[in-house]
Amino acid sequence: MGKPTKDKAPQIKGDEAEIRILEYLKEQNRPYSAIDVANNLHGTIALTQTKKILQHLADSEKIECKTYGKAQVYVRLQDDVESPSEDQLSAMDLRLESLKEQVSEAKDNVKTREKQLAILSSSPVTEEAKKRAIELRIESSLHRTRLTTLRNQTPVLSRADMAKVDAQLGRFKFMWARRRSLCRVLVGTVVDVADSCGAERDGGGRIRKDDIVEESGIDTDEMCDVNFETFENEI
Repeated sequence: MGKPTKDKAPQIKGDEAEIRILEYLKEQNRPYSAIDVANNLHGTIALTQTKKILQHLADSEKIECKTYGKAQVYVRLQDDVESPSEDQLSAMDLRLESLKEQVSEAKDNVKTREKQLAILSSSPVTEEAKKRAIELRIESSLHRTRLTTLRNQTPVLSRADMAKVDAQLGRFKFMWARRRSLCRVLVGTVVDVADSCGAERDGGGRIRKDDIVEESGIDTDEMCDVNFETFENEI
């Protein structure tokens, strides 16, 4: 069996084709090339015939032909286009101002997102962050154990040694706070993007921060039973 052939659109010729092209240009009221017109009419008028008709209409001053380099475009005459009324012009101005405000808001939103993206791009990805968090907990636990041992030893450590240990503890606490903040920004951004895209969680409903935390396997302070504010007092 041969391959099935697609049904071709019935061809329009002669005066009917000329009328159809002229009506199309009036309806659209925008410039088109001959190829655009033939394609937009879905092949009902052959490209060769379309070119001849457009040139004939231009020569007859029924449409206008504009040349840009080697390209030619055709557009309806604008003499018969009805001018908008004062009310219509006012409505257009209001619409234009509204669109300008929307564009300005969109630009500000893009800048904000770009800043957030830059922060997230410079921070470790989820798996790396989780791995580093585990390493930090282990290091912190070792330092806490060492600090407790040192504090209970006799003679007592010198002030310089104690200051060094406290400085190390402060550095780890700073890293803890920074990564916790970055994680919150990441989760918040994911939720915002999901809301703007209309994404829903399994079972329906908007995606919440708790959903992202759970699915990403992120350990929060509460899960680890630690309190950032009272951490130093606990050790």
